[in-house]
Amino acid sequence: ARDRGTRRMSAPAATAAPHLLALFARVRRAFEAGAIAGARRDVGALLASGREDAGAINLAALVLFRAGERDRAIALLEDAVRRKPDDAGIVGNLANALHETGRATEALPWHDKAVTLAPANASLHLNRGLALQAATLRDPAEEPAMLAALESFAAPCDALVTFNGKSFDIPLLTTRYLTNAAPAPFGDMPHL
Repeated sequence: ARDRGTRRMSAPAATAAPHLLALFARVRRAFEAGAIAGARRDVGALLASGREDAGAINLAALVLFRAGERDRAIALLEDAVRRKPDDAGIVGNLANALHETGRATEALPWHDKAVTLAPANASLHLNRGLALQAATLRDPAEEPAMLAALESFAAPCDALVTFNGKSFDIPLLTTRYLTNAAPAPFGDMPHL
């Protein structure tokens, strides 16, 4: 099951115009209440008032995504990330949107960044794991990208915990890395 509780909304700066703050609050209330049509009606005004504000752009993108305008939402989330690259919530929202549109491999670096920005956030870790799981090989030519994604996923880990990984998974993966002329990322990692 996907963690649906990860939609984070960064409020506009406290110095934002009162009109933007009020509009943001109204759209956010409607979104959180599930009144997507009502929130969607105000997205244009929110974007016009907060066109430079990553929090307003993020909220507009979440509303549009929920309303089915996924490509536009992803473009807005990419813009919000450019404006506020250290906001784990916005980065995580972009990763989730990519994942939910079937682009799990593309989502993985964004999940990694979100986890790096907020390592104590369990939802970000869960969503990262779900994206890695979804990024399965459909074609042998995808193996190098999948191995790179696995390396990125394992990078912040201090140890491995597997069921039969010592005797099967890790030797198999090590062979796949060597076949692809890449060092296995597990090295001397403790393994339970």
